[in-house]
Amino acid sequence: MSNISFQGNYITSVNILKRNSFYIFKPHTVSVVEVDTLNKRDISALRNIENSWAEPFSDMVSDDAQIFAKHLEKNLFHRFFVLTNQKDNFHNLKPDEILATTEICAFPTSKKINIDALQVNPNHKYHAKHRNYKNIGSAFLDAIKLIFKNKAITVQPTPSAFPFYIKNKFHPIYKNSKNLLFLEV
Repeated sequence: MSNISFQGNYITSVNILKRNSFYIFKPHTVSVVEVDTLNKRDISALRNIENSWAEPFSDMVSDDAQIFAKHLEKNLFHRFFVLTNQKDNFHNLKPDEILATTEICAFPTSKKINIDALQVNPNHKYHAKHRNYKNIGSAFLDAIKLIFKNKAITVQPTPSAFPFYIKNKFHPIYKNSKNLLFLEV
């Protein structure tokens, strides 16, 4: 039997805005990393942000990833990603560098995916008082659109997140629908 090393997988870089010492927001490059549910360090990083962020969607992402880890399986339909300040060493995700997390349900043969959860670190959310970053959620959505290019993307946002998705070019599936769709034409 050979040893196989699993680790967080770098996907792409995206730009957000970071506040400098003069309180001016400047472009800042961050990494999108796919979490490996068979990597204990990746699961530990998700568990740490679940505990420190105390937000329902970070809890959901962490709990679901832990279920796959517990059964020692890499689910082909649920994929987990983080947006991180890390530029390397992705096999050792650092919880304090993670800016956002998401869980995507993506059947390989389907022409659509669903964002099951997307959570930005509460210290950097839109309404945070002294946030040091901007455009985290929008940049993460742009990365998801790139990763799943040519697939329709659906989401069932909370009422408070509804305007965020509309701003990012999602549209109701039908009139007065709470389900939103992004379809690049």
